[in-house]
Amino acid sequence: MKKCLSVLAAFTLISSMSLAFAQENYPDQASVEIRQEFEASFGPIKLYKAIKIHLPEQYEELFRSYEKAKRADDMGELKLASFINSIRRTHLQQSSDQAILAFYDHIVRTGRQILQQDPEAAFSYLFGGNPGSYASYVDYETELEFLGDLFDRILASSRPENALAIDRQDVEITLNMIYLGLFQKHGEPFFLLHGDRSQLSSSERYQLCDIYLGMHEEIFQLPSPSRGHVLRSFAMRL
Repeated sequence: MKKCLSVLAAFTLISSMSLAFAQENYPDQASVEIRQEFEASFGPIKLYKAIKIHLPEQYEELFRSYEKAKRADDMGELKLASFINSIRRTHLQQSSDQAILAFYDHIVRTGRQILQQDPEAAFSYLFGGNPGSYASYVDYETELEFLGDLFDRILASSRPENALAIDRQDVEITLNMIYLGLFQKHGEPFFLLHGDRSQLSSSERYQLCDIYLGMHEEIFQLPSPSRGHVLRSFAMRL
């Protein structure tokens, strides 16, 4: 059970969670037992520890969803990926520049490693395909451990005012310079970045992954605060 939860949580970074199940002020015995099972399954996992510490209300929402799914005997209703994604979308853009950089650096390093082994799997990893297609290239336990530490950094540094600290003119100028460099390097395939991804050939998917990763690698080399501005603007589009 714990292994399945870990796998779902790791691929991530990933659908929508029903908030639900109104509880009475005094839980029945079944609710107490479900709470104990929930804490035994989720409590040791760093990712959920971070949520419990920094976002206790959302952690309780997760429990209520878990309890509803258990009572209905349908754990398919427990959409962990969507739950994690909703938190990521809200708080990544509000986190520190260092936390945002760590998030994107992890995605890029993992994506580059997968691309070297299996371009189709890398395409799924980077652009929201079936997690099963790239699962064999990622160590679940290592991934989950890292995500737990990363979520703790993201949530601990999350401040609404951080999302406002973007120089949009700087972002536009910086991205245009990076795009120009990518076009000069790759030529026409550069436009795959902004095109329809649904009908790409295998070679085009490989080129798109390579260009997409290269774009982020160029951004990582930018001086602060331009790097933070650009990455935060990306986080706002998730």
